[in-house]
Amino acid sequence: MGVEKFQEKLIELIGPMESLGDDRTVGWNGSYFDGVHPQKQAGLNYVGLSVPVGRTNSDEFDALADLADKYGDGKIRTTISQNLILTGVPDDKLEDLLKEPVLQRLTPDPKRFMSRTVSCTGNEFCNLAIVETKERARRVAKYLDENVQLEEPVRIHFIGCPNGCGQKSVADIGLQGSLIKTPDGMIDAFDIAVGGTLGPGAKYNTALKGRVKGEEVQLVLAQLINYYKETRVSAEESFHDFVQRVGTETMQSKLTEILAAS
Repeated sequence: MGVEKFQEKLIELIGPMESLGDDRTVGWNGSYFDGVHPQKQAGLNYVGLSVPVGRTNSDEFDALADLADKYGDGKIRTTISQNLILTGVPDDKLEDLLKEPVLQRLTPDPKRFMSRTVSCTGNEFCNLAIVETKERARRVAKYLDENVQLEEPVRIHFIGCPNGCGQKSVADIGLQGSLIKTPDGMIDAFDIAVGGTLGPGAKYNTALKGRVKGEEVQLVLAQLINYYKETRVSAEESFHDFVQRVGTETMQSKLTEILAAS
């Protein structure tokens, strides 16, 4: 029948279909809520905590549960960016909450790259993953925080296999685990994709050619991000907008240049 004929028959049976509603989407930040924010309820706040690469432990969770009862409404919320939110914190309890020891690591004021790095479980706990991701992601984010000065957030997502549990496809920079054969045997490596986002202008990122050795990931990313920093039209141009402006071919050329020099 084809789509048009099918639609005609459908409308004949059910009548006119509802039209698309108004798009009320306002931006998209990847579900990041770092810091203290006022709630709709007067005098209450929610506090967004950064969980480095989504990894915590039972001692920290016990401590957070105590804080939720002591300072908030007894609730802890999770986000799709692997972070946590404490809710219902009164204004007069904020100062004491922020002094709690557990919030030194699970901080509401995280460093830029550590706060925007997401990782799947990797081969430590998943038999589908090809490479280790969690600890490597933490080390890469730490290196970037120490060596790249940048205010505009860049979202970096690691996945250990093609299943994409770490949401690689919608990241500014997505890294997918792979392997490289060397004279000493197979070693961990990553394929890089750039330019993904959700919200207005949603787009999956585009894979670049050139496999990066695991131990060189932080060096390669630092050079790519510095290239973005030095070439963007303004400090407000996001990484996604930058990639759309210069094009994938330009990013490919830069990655090829970086890999040739390494």
